[in-house]
Formats: sequence, structure tokens, C-alpha cells
Amino acid sequence: MNNSINHIKAPSYTPDLNRALPPQKEETNFSASDSVSIGTEYKSEINGSDPKKWTVLHYGAADNNISSSIINNALELESIGSDKNINIVAQLDVGEKPPKGYEMDAGCKRYYFKSPTESFAIPLESEQINMADPKVLADFVEWGIKNYPAENYMLIMSSHGKGWEGMIVDRSHKGFMSTPEIREALESAKNSTGKKIDVIGFDACSMASVEVAAELSDVADYMVASQNTTHKSGWSYSKIFSDSGEYQINGSNSSFNFSPEEAAKKLVEASISTDGIQTLSALELSKINLLTESTANFTKELKSGIDNKSLIKKLAKESKTFHSLGKYRFIDQYDFASKISQSSDIKNKKLKEAAVGMMESIKSLVISEYHNENFEGANGISIEMSSNGLGTERYNNLLFAKETLWNEANADKGIKKLWNSLMNFLED
Repeated sequence: MNNSINHIKAPSYTPDLNRALPPQKEETNFSASDSVSIGTEYKSEINGSDPKKWTVLHYGAADNNISSSIINNALELESIGSDKNINIVAQLDVGEKPPKGYEMDAGCKRYYFKSPTESFAIPLESEQINMADPKVLADFVEWGIKNYPAENYMLIMSSHGKGWEGMIVDRSHKGFMSTPEIREALESAKNSTGKKIDVIGFDACSMASVEVAAELSDVADYMVASQNTTHKSGWSYSKIFSDSGEYQINGSNSSFNFSPEEAAKKLVEASISTDGIQTLSALELSKINLLTESTANFTKELKSGIDNKSLIKKLAKESKTFHSLGKYRFIDQYDFASKISQSSDIKNKKLKEAAVGMMESIKSLVISEYHNENFEGANGISIEMSSNGLGTERYNNLLFAKETLWNEANADKGIKKLWNSLMNFLED
């Protein structure tokens, strides 16, 4: 078994206007000058030393059709490297066959990106790993926290995303990780290390939903994700982490030395005018309970009936809708509530007051939000609004579904009848 990536040569690309890739270096190296086996033989060179400010854990699930882009993300992170304030470590899986043009080993490895010229490839006992297995995610997070201690931990998950359903596509194993499984993985890592993820970022499509935020509120403090699809080129890591990048928060020239709240905001602010990033928002997950409670109250008010079905249909369809990569319908929760609260044709005062309650909760939850000119009406958080999602077993398993009446399966018969009627009407 080849235990290291000694050399990666990235191919040249003609940029795709819809899914543009970042510029390629002619030659980039993962230098494995100190390749070692993981386990008792492996000792982090900083283990036991004073913790740094941050450890960034990049979980690159690239065993799919966007593998070249995720490899490029890892190359970009290596080109930044760790410094006195930050450790950058990664787990990168390219599956059974690396993409064409990349000279590298197949399978999965871990890396410590010490500097742009010196990085450590750390092989796993089994290099053909299902990155969609929550045990694999938990093991990586535990390993990173234990071997690279820091005051704060950021986990960035990079792969395909499908909103409340989950993310990570592992082609070799036909794997997909549900949102409850992400929570279970991070709960396991938290129990093992005693550490909670300070910032979880989804470099993936459609993950900025109330359902995902509610699921992860006990395992992370802040969440950064997109309401819409994200082009395969992904985030601009040089703008986020590098002093030499184009973006500097508040004009500072310092290294990555931020509080968790500031770091979450920086992920969003660094994406302004970045190609391929159309929406991105940062959420303070301690505030999610306010939104679940206000959503439950809003849904409860529907029990008294809908003033005008055609009007509700019109307002829902006029609310900002995001591409869901499937049969679901994700709408901006704030935009929908705003339209109901402002409608002079809706006479149900309690329903309108409940809509205002949802809006206020969203304002508290969303601490930073960016959208380009194509997504006016985006406010940072989405919610499922289709019968294809609501009422399904997968949706039933979400904490949000169990804590609110948004899912028809958790409502009494009166709500069920009303909700079925509304869903069918909206989809006519």
C-alpha cells in the first residue's frame, strides 16, 4: 500500500461558465516528508503543546462527480498552510480512481497542512472508506481534536448537499449521510473529546434550512451554509484563511484570530462577489429554539382555517424559492412570513401575529447573510414547502418535525386535513 501522496499534478481546465473551477497551478505538491501510520505510532508534532486559536477540519468527500473541485479545495488549503494561530487538517477521499489528470493515490488520506511547502500525509488503516458513514465522520473529528488541540474548532464538510435530507455522496459505497446521522456523528465526537464544534460550515448545496439548523443546535454553536445550490468550485478558502488573500475582515492584516461568531461572519463576508456563491448565511444555533417555537405557533394558527386558499397559494408561490436539486420545494421562511404579515387581504389577526413572531426569530438567528442580485428575497434560512417532503418518513425523523407542527405527520387530524389541502392546492 502506498502510504503517501508524493505528488499531485493538477490538470488545466477551460472554465465552465455555470460551474467555474478556480485557476489551476501547473504543479502542486502534497509533500509527505514524514508519512506515518495512524494510531499509536502517530504523534502530532503539536500534541501536548499550547493549543492554537483554531483547528480547521476539512472533510472532503470527493468520491463523486465533483472530485476535481474538492481536490482543488484541498490544494488551496495546503497553499495557505497552518500558522501560529491555526491548524489546517483534512480528510480527502477520491474513491477507487482519482479524476483524470491528477497524479495521486486512490482512496482516502488525512493531512496536516503545516505550510505551503511542507505537509504530512497520514494514511488510514483502510484507504477505501465510506465518507457517508457517520462513524467515519466522528472518527475524523475526534482525531483532529485530540491531535491538534485548539481553543476553537471549525468543521467544513465539502460534497453534494440535499438540504434537510443531508449531504455527502460516496459513489464507491453508494453512500449518503442523512442530517440525523450528521448529528449522531458530532454527538459521538463531542462525547469522546468533551469538545463541541464552534463553527460548522457546509461547502455544499441547499443546507441553510431551519430543519438542518434545528438538528445540529446541540452539537455546534454556529452554522454557515447556502440556501441555494453552490457551484462545484466551492468556497474561496484563500479569502477566508490567508493573509495574502483578497479579503481581510475589517481591514485587518492579522492571522485567523477571531472569535467563533466573528469566524462565522467571515465565512459569509469572504464570499461576497465570489463566483459560484449566490447565497450564504451564518446562523447562531443557540437561537434556533426561538424559531422552532414561533414556527409551531404559526402552524397552530392554521388550525382555525385559511382565509383565502388562492391568496395563500399566491403568497407561497411568490416567496423566494431555491433550487432543491430534486422533488422538494425550499422557500425562504422569512419572505413567506413577511408576505402573510403584510397582506391586507388576510383577516386572521393571530395568524399574522404568528408570522411576525417567525420573522423576529429569524432576525435573531441569522447573524450574517449574503445573496447576489439574482436572489432578492433571500433572508438566510429556508424551509420545506412540498408534500413530497412533508409527511415522509425521512422528514418525520428530523428533530424539527418532532418539535413543531410543520410536518403533517405530527399534527392532529384537523391540522392534517388542512395541511393536506394547502399542500395539494399549492402544487396544483
